[in-house]
Amino acid sequence: MQKLLFLAFGGALGTLSRYTLTTWLQGMLGVGFPYGTLACNMAGCFLIGFIISLLERGLALPQYLTLAVVTGFLGALTTFSTFELESVNLLKGGFPLKMALYMSISVVLGFAMVWAGFQLAKGLPLPYESN
Repeated sequence: MQKLLFLAFGGALGTLSRYTLTTWLQGMLGVGFPYGTLACNMAGCFLIGFIISLLERGLALPQYLTLAVVTGFLGALTTFSTFELESVNLLKGGFPLKMALYMSISVVLGFAMVWAGFQLAKGLPLPYESN
């Protein structure tokens, strides 16, 4: 139960951070480009690389703290950081082609799935729309 509470706390902080940063950047730079999402994704990538590197080098953090920060906070801030970490791990493991395939499929298929979701939703009649 304690692990779930730390996970939820980290997730709540990540969500609030994403919202705050995105809103602030939209106010500063406008909404013509997804600056907030890009900033959150890049911050998450940097932080997950930084934290995992420290852990791999022997930094001892309690499991609940690692769970709260990496899975909770960064998971809510962005899942892009996890995608990039998995890509780096494939490369570090000696699988550069698998890494390239994973990254290519993720980006292209991710775009296609978002597009497909938009197209499917556009075709669904909603009860409040008149024909």
